[in-house]
Amino acid sequence: MGLFDKLFKKRPVPDPVKKEKPADTPPPAPEVKKRTSWLDELADPDSPVHEKLKKLPEPPKEKTEPAQRIEVAVTVRHEYKKAEPIGELSHLEFGKPAGALGCFLNYEPRVLSEPTERQLAYLKDLGVFIPDGITKDDASCMISRATGEDDLESPGPELVALAVGLGVRFSAFIGAAGLLRQIVGQTGERDRAALFGYAVRQSLQGSGLGNMLEDPAVGSFYDFADQVAADPALLRSLNGREPVDYIHPHKGTAIYKAAAVLFSGGGA
Repeated sequence: MGLFDKLFKKRPVPDPVKKEKPADTPPPAPEVKKRTSWLDELADPDSPVHEKLKKLPEPPKEKTEPAQRIEVAVTVRHEYKKAEPIGELSHLEFGKPAGALGCFLNYEPRVLSEPTERQLAYLKDLGVFIPDGITKDDASCMISRATGEDDLESPGPELVALAVGLGVRFSAFIGAAGLLRQIVGQTGERDRAALFGYAVRQSLQGSGLGNMLEDPAVGSFYDFADQVAADPALLRSLNGREPVDYIHPHKGTAIYKAAAVLFSGGGA
């Protein structure tokens, strides 16, 4: 082939349909999960946060101190006091003939009853001499005096005379405090109001409780009682009084103030 042919020979037209082979496409990158919080990181088992957590230093363990043993020595001492026998208790003499069970009560014979076996056994344990013929009420009064619920001493003659005059029934073995309780408990409102007025007058004079019925001013005490009966407030105040108020009247009560106004002069 000559030079001419080399210069002017038509070169083959490339096939327009034939395209160059594209280069190989790289594989897509792995999808990265979008995490919104540390909870998502912990929930993902492939998250690198787990490796980081493993590498964290462990906190030092606190040393547990052994509990101190507290020992308490308790010494129990049993003190035994031998009860001294009380012996025979004094009783009141009324000069009356023997009743159904003896002469130790001023009760009517129809209300007398024998002491229980339990009462008798208790009196023996207390070391109290048990006379023949005592009643159930006698035994009860003797037990009260031996155990300190009543005075060991018998009541004075003036208090006994007051009780008898007011028709109070009581055991001859009763103590002084017990007899006053019987007087306050068995008498009606008029007698109690008069007695409280008398008690206030005695307190103002610095005297003790005696036989109101033998006092020259006994009429004024019952006049005061009628005043109390007509006043509901004074009557309520009277009914709230305890036997001790007749020995040491409570000055803050309405009935005391009313009696003090009336008897501050020493009499009617």
